[in-house]
Amino acid sequence: MKHDLIGLAAFIVFVIIPVYYINQVLVKKLAPRTSFLRFLIYMFTGLALAFVYTFIFVWLLLKFVYGQHQ
Repeated sequence: MKHDLIGLAAFIVFVIIPVYYINQVLVKKLAPRTSFLRFLIYMFTGLALAFVYTFIFVWLLLKFVYGQHQ
């Protein structure tokens, strides 16, 4: 049980690291502080990224973590 929790925490950290770097690239490329339109594009892109990453994260959890108990 304890190993499952540690593995899940490591998986979450492993999944979050690329999102941080993708966000840093978006901030550098879009420069959302320069105009309102760039800010809106940044927000839309961030929300889309969050949706896609959440979908992939949940799919991976269901397939590899909870799918092994069948």
